[in-house]
Amino acid sequence: MNTCERCGWPISGDRGHHPGCDDTYTIRRRYADENRSAEVIRTGVTLAEAQRHCQDPETSSRTATSSEAAARTRQFGEWFDGYDREVSDAADR
Repeated sequence: MNTCERCGWPISGDRGHHPGCDDTYTIRRRYADENRSAEVIRTGVTLAEAQRHCQDPETSSRTATSSEAAARTRQFGEWFDGYDREVSDAADR
């Protein structure tokens, strides 16, 4: 089994990457407080980059240990970083 040269996911055949690998993602910080809007952390990242970011323990109030994360949790309550696929203009047509 081969792996995608862009994201590292398993692929079949000899292609260098899979079609979905051209997608880009936005990383957003979301809060348990429904009245607080999500904050955009990064845009235009690959799936692998988004997953790597979100696997970091510092990207969730439940696992983060830094003083910055603790201050954010005290101020805003529980939060976590997640990602969404960005929609291209071509897909909207």
